[in-house]
Amino acid sequence: MGSHISVDDIQELSLSPRNQSLSQQLDITSPVVDRKPTSTDPGHSSLQQTLTADENSEPLRLTKSLYGDRVANLAWDETQSKWLTSEEIGFERVPSERSIYIKRTKEGLMMVSHAVDDQLYFATPMELKDWFERETDCRFDVQKLGQVEWYLQSRITQLADYSIILDQSRYAALVAGRYLGPVNEEQIPTSTRVKYASHLPSGTVFTKEDCSKTYVDILKLVEQFGFEYGAAIGSLIYLMNTFVKLTFSIRKLAKFMQKPGRTHFAILKHLLHHIQCHRCSAGIKFYSDIKLSLLYQMMVETGNTEHADAPIILFTNSSFQDCSDTAKSAGGYLTFMKRGVVDNSRTAK
Repeated sequence: MGSHISVDDIQELSLSPRNQSLSQQLDITSPVVDRKPTSTDPGHSSLQQTLTADENSEPLRLTKSLYGDRVANLAWDETQSKWLTSEEIGFERVPSERSIYIKRTKEGLMMVSHAVDDQLYFATPMELKDWFERETDCRFDVQKLGQVEWYLQSRITQLADYSIILDQSRYAALVAGRYLGPVNEEQIPTSTRVKYASHLPSGTVFTKEDCSKTYVDILKLVEQFGFEYGAAIGSLIYLMNTFVKLTFSIRKLAKFMQKPGRTHFAILKHLLHHIQCHRCSAGIKFYSDIKLSLLYQMMVETGNTEHADAPIILFTNSSFQDCSDTAKSAGGYLTFMKRGVVDNSRTAK
């Protein structure tokens, strides 16, 4: 299903409203094949041996990286990183978020986030953005796509006040349709929406006692339910960046990927139906004015005015020995910037 928006990209998007700037997008044409391989590249070395194995053949040398080769993306990352961090361009690579680069000047700030051949960036002032686009044009074959609207299967809506709304409703519909069959959301009966209002069935208990005994049993369940358990979970993992409420359910179900049982298949199918019925009910909004956010209003209403306008807010919570198999507890956290979620826990224990 292609690449998907990452936590790094979301964190950059959250800073765009703060700097009163619109995020832009560009696409670099054939980035991988523009990079020359080195003799130490595994793909280069192994292919050289293959091509020269026949004593009657002439030795050949690669002049470009092989697209799709296992080191191709790494090769492109090295090429781009060296250029961005060069003295001439002057970006710094963020140590904790390796796909993000920052350039600070006396006049302002610029951030770049890259995912292979896709780049997301914003700058203040506009002259800094124009300079970057000119330099990129000179170095690479690029297509400037302007203000970002779709990025790595996520819809990005930038409002007049620089606030940003991020959602994956189209990808959610694609996932649900793939494993349940495509359905027009407008044609879903109200009774069905009510039935799948919760992302988990009532009384759900996750336990290894419900696991299948043999792989033959799993194959029978795959035939009965019409989808492979592991493939469905793998597709859902990419939704957790914007469908934050699904994090707990998806991570719990992922623990039974080795030998899922009938109960696990049934819970997963219920979750897929929930996504199909309510795929437009989730998303993230980053506010240019945080006082307009629901989170700010909630904190004021509960008397927590001292921290209501803090730039970063972290919520934590934990259960107590709720795992029926190990009696372990589950903890979690949500991190907000510009009152949108930029990071969350993955059902830590």
